[in-house]
Amino acid sequence: MSTKSNILTVRQAAGELGIKQRRVHQLIQAGVLPAYRFGWVWLIHRADLAGAMKRRRQRGPVPQPK
Repeated sequence: MSTKSNILTVRQAAGELGIKQRRVHQLIQAGVLPAYRFGWVWLIHRADLAGAMKRRRQRGPVPQPK
């Protein structure tokens, strides 16, 4: 049985991707990375993280939020 959670915080997602937390927030704002807010915390499903990164590799650079 896996001990990994299916839901990640921004900090955990950034650690898995090897990027800064600010960049994860930018991906959420740009609509590239689906996430939902629970109080003050943004939560990301592991499957959404994998899917967003797969789409990103196929399309190239992620647009910056306006």
